[in-house]
Amino acid sequence: MDNLEELIGVISAVRFVGDERFQILTVRDAQEQEVTLVAVCQPLNEGESVQARGTWGTHPKFGKQFKADRLITQIPQESKALGAYLASGKVAGIGPKFAARLVAHFGDGLRDVLGDEKALRAVSGIGKKKAVGIAASWNEYQEARDALIFLQGHGLGASRAMSVFRQLGQETIAKVSANPYRTLLKTRGIGFRIADTMAQSLGCELTHRDRLIAGLRHVVDARSASGHTLATSDELASEGAQLLGVDVARMASVVELLLAHEKLISVEGGLVGLPSLVEAERTIATALLTRAVHWNGCNQVRVDGELSDGRVLSDEQRQALETCLAYGVAVLTGGPGVGKTTVTEVLAQTLDDAGLELALCAPTGRASRRMSEATGRPASTIHRLLGAGASGFEFNASNPIEADVVIIDEASMVDVPLFLALVVALPDH
Repeated sequence: MDNLEELIGVISAVRFVGDERFQILTVRDAQEQEVTLVAVCQPLNEGESVQARGTWGTHPKFGKQFKADRLITQIPQESKALGAYLASGKVAGIGPKFAARLVAHFGDGLRDVLGDEKALRAVSGIGKKKAVGIAASWNEYQEARDALIFLQGHGLGASRAMSVFRQLGQETIAKVSANPYRTLLKTRGIGFRIADTMAQSLGCELTHRDRLIAGLRHVVDARSASGHTLATSDELASEGAQLLGVDVARMASVVELLLAHEKLISVEGGLVGLPSLVEAERTIATALLTRAVHWNGCNQVRVDGELSDGRVLSDEQRQALETCLAYGVAVLTGGPGVGKTTVTEVLAQTLDDAGLELALCAPTGRASRRMSEATGRPASTIHRLLGAGASGFEFNASNPIEADVVIIDEASMVDVPLFLALVVALPDH
């Protein structure tokens, strides 16, 4: 049982409608008291009856309000209330005049015929085209309402339910009921834990094959997000069993199943991983090895031991700088305070003095700003350097970055897909 409270009432005013369907409403409850309802849901109108579940809270400026986690509208049965409901514009093709005409003709039986175009044509002034439009609009509205009730009834909040319906459309109930894991995990904003909760509500068994596969994929994805692209089969089976509450042997068979269907692949050392990440790492390794040769780009550059502000490079810093200048690929490592920033600063200045085109970047905006401050040169995020857009990256293997040298700060924070995109966009030289 959840700890949510319930609010039932009629909307007396729509006070605010913001982005992403955020709404502030005044609702008259069963005690005829007006209360503030805050919700993210389908557009609502004055006169609509609502049933919300959520929590009471106090806004520092606007006072007491009810924040809805789940919300459904209740369509009135009584003809007068239904007429007011339709007059609000909820159904396309019905305004105040037509609503009154429908109420006068059908009375309390109006709700039963709104989706019947033939019945609607019996009303004076409603032709075939308008009847078809009204019936279609009503049926679409009913489908949306039924889908939202279904999704919220199985554990989704109002906002997520609306998002899922907007992505799946009129087949929401059928698709989610048939394959909750496969369907929900393909929708934006839904992860494994939410999908699992809903699937359990729908009666999916703990050992259902779809659940085991989805849970194992969640384990692999979570490890990848933490930088672990490979694991042993035993590690995956153990973590999957712990997540799903099933025995390890059962999960081991799922790992073998995914290996057999090449959803996971084996590599040297008895490790397994996602094919896309394994291939990406191989491509990255090949690209780096190709460039990790002696480089003559700066072999004539003299490395000074003293900086313009009087700082003097240590022997280790000087050696690191000379190594960076001598090879096509170099990795500068070390703990805090060993002088990595100083070496980067001198490296950038040396390359600049040699007339080479530099591109400085980092995985985050904060890191790129620090890099710019340290070197006194422009730096950007990797996404910006690559020209990220809605259709992908502007710079790629066919359209390389226009730079002789790329310096990446905080490189250990870069995930495999982004590093792959950067590596393939490097010019051959």
